[in-house]
Amino acid sequence: MGYGMKILGANGIYQVDSDSTKTIHAGVYAKATGTSVSNLAENDLVFANGSVTSAGTKKYVEGNFNSDYTTLTFQQSVNYIVLKVASQSAWASIVSGVGADVYGVQVKNAASPSVVIFDSRMISHFGGFEVTKGIEAGLLPGGTAVNEYDSANSAPETGHTTAMRTANTIYTGNLTNQWVCMHGAEREAMDSDEEGELKHGFVYEYDSGSTTTGKIYFRSYSQFSIFSDGDTTLAHSNLSDVILGEFKS
Repeated sequence: MGYGMKILGANGIYQVDSDSTKTIHAGVYAKATGTSVSNLAENDLVFANGSVTSAGTKKYVEGNFNSDYTTLTFQQSVNYIVLKVASQSAWASIVSGVGADVYGVQVKNAASPSVVIFDSRMISHFGGFEVTKGIEAGLLPGGTAVNEYDSANSAPETGHTTAMRTANTIYTGNLTNQWVCMHGAEREAMDSDEEGELKHGFVYEYDSGSTTTGKIYFRSYSQFSIFSDGDTTLAHSNLSDVILGEFKS
């Protein structure tokens, strides 16, 4: 490489290379709880966590973006994190000393010297975020239980059969700090009865008697009515990569 900075993590994992235009570092810009997140910018990533207050229950992590992808509305209230890339102008006042330490390391891209690709001061704003698992598009079968109805105004019903849950399970263990990426995870209603296509929805299913341990599984289906046969459902595999991560405080 030419002059600049290159950082590799354990086992040669790529971190930062100022000589490459492909380096993009994202930091935790917002962390909150609610039913929607707005003012999203291009390249923002939204991760959600389906924590519950009652033991042995489920939380459905699904939602839809508006037409220009600046607002994401969840079907149920969830915890969410917004990651913004280092070059996003929203970081300017934070990394210059407002609510953060003014000291740190800043790396700019060699091809575009004005573009910041990494700024260590971003980490002191809320904390860091580590992507722990990625599942390529098309590897999860998706699906739902027969005649499951998914209303925007009420919690969905039972969900997958046992076999379908097993095939679509992406994580088992402590769910407290497990976050799923919502991009590509969009529910689209096709008519006034809220029958529609659920793309990359997730279910946090907690073990009996627990509000911390359980499993996360993926579900995706189309549901529509045939006049003589009632509701029909069709399974869909994941249309884009499924990404799981952990918040680092």
